[in-house]
Amino acid sequence: MPIRRNGAGGDAGLEGIIADADGQALIGVQAKFFVEKLGSTQWRDLDESIRTALADNAGDRTLKEIVVTLPRTLTQPQAAKWQACRAEWKQEARRLGYAKTEFTLWSESH
Repeated sequence: MPIRRNGAGGDAGLEGIIADADGQALIGVQAKFFVEKLGSTQWRDLDESIRTALADNAGDRTLKEIVVTLPRTLTQPQAAKWQACRAEWKQEARRLGYAKTEFTLWSESH
């Protein structure tokens, strides 16, 4: 069942989720609207959001995937940064006790 979450601390790092019958997050969506720039500040903001989502949903450990949406096509250096972030997030998810969590990018090309 899809559920929209509202920000200002109430979204647990995710704009929306697909939940199981018990309301536990299976798939989360993190939407970022970085149109003009994707620099260190934006990467840090995204990283903080993903880490918040992992931490705030760790009680259930049911989160299988986080889909990140960005309204842009990544350059090669940005794609390399994305891959590095994914690796760090997977490591953080394992540290928090998740069995397996995937991080999927839906960019402008998707």
